Amino acid sequence: MTNHVVLILVLTLIMLVVVAALAAVFGYGIARWGGAPVPDAINRGGIVFASTMMMGIALLAALLPLLKVTPS
Repeated sequence: MTNHVVLILVLTLIMLVVVAALAAVFGYGIARWGGAPVPDAINRGGIVFASTMMMGIALLAALLPLLKVTPS
């Protein structure tokens, strides 16, 4: 792998973490808005974070072969 491919993968993972964190904050807010106590809302936010990360990593694993990386 070249340095450019590694950089793209790292930046993609960083963006995935940011998107997942944002989704977790939205999940927490919606749970609080629905009347859930704080510990339950934090739990739901964590579940949203984990689910978003899992879906993003699965999508990345499915699209990674499209980069056609040749060993160097």
